[in-house]
Amino acid sequence: MTLAVGRGILLESALSFFGVGVRPPEASWGNMLYQAQATLATEPWLALFPGLFIFTTALTVNVAGERFANVMQ
Repeated sequence: MTLAVGRGILLESALSFFGVGVRPPEASWGNMLYQAQATLATEPWLALFPGLFIFTTALTVNVAGERFANVMQ
């Protein structure tokens, strides 16, 4: 189940990045990455932080699920 949560986070941010997911007035890490493309050469942190948060959140959910599964055995 936690793998599905991590996959859902990645899917939502990818869809928002391509303009199919959450529409721009709403906040989404995918939208933030898409908007940061225009200033990537001069302001790379605008893309760095949403990307790191996507990675960290998906990783944390997956690791927590693994640890929970190990405890339940």
